[in-house]
Amino acid sequence: MLWLASPLVLLLLGYVAVRFLLIDWDRKPFCHKQMTLALYVWTNDHPSAAFPNVEGNSLRSMGAAAEQFVVTNQIFRDYHYVPGLRGDDPKELVLFYFNQPTRWRSHMGVPYRWQSKAWIVVPLDSYYWDQEGPKRIGPAPNQIVGYGEQSESLTTEQFNNRLMATLDFLRTNNRPNWQAVEKEHKAFLQSLPR
Repeated sequence: MLWLASPLVLLLLGYVAVRFLLIDWDRKPFCHKQMTLALYVWTNDHPSAAFPNVEGNSLRSMGAAAEQFVVTNQIFRDYHYVPGLRGDDPKELVLFYFNQPTRWRSHMGVPYRWQSKAWIVVPLDSYYWDQEGPKRIGPAPNQIVGYGEQSESLTTEQFNNRLMATLDFLRTNNRPNWQAVEKEHKAFLQSLPR
């Protein structure tokens, strides 16, 4: 009986070690393809190239396209959306971002606990970009290599710079409700631990 039970106990202990000690299940992102597809469907139903923008509010603007999202709770809870962008804007601008650093790079590919955490950014070019794997962003030698499903993984400094560049673009181009967008996202950046 011990000969039969020992391998099963070892197998169970190995499973528990891998599942709960080595793998980080926290802060799993949503499918970015579904998010960008929902915006594509929304823009097809509306005559302008602008993405949803309800008074510059991230949550309310996402709500405008909510019927296209398969699962709205996770998107609304875990992501911030930057209203005011259009499909023809520069592709490096931030459309969505995950609201905290995570080891995940996409909703697939489970991360290990020793992997570093990063900010997930879904740039505007993901709306048109259908490439998996690493993506080179910017000129060398400070080139960022983004990994993820239609997204990029950034350090806190890179994330801050990209989001600020997006907010500056909205202000410079006088997009509708840019003041509300800037206030909301700058408040988020200021709330981050230093």
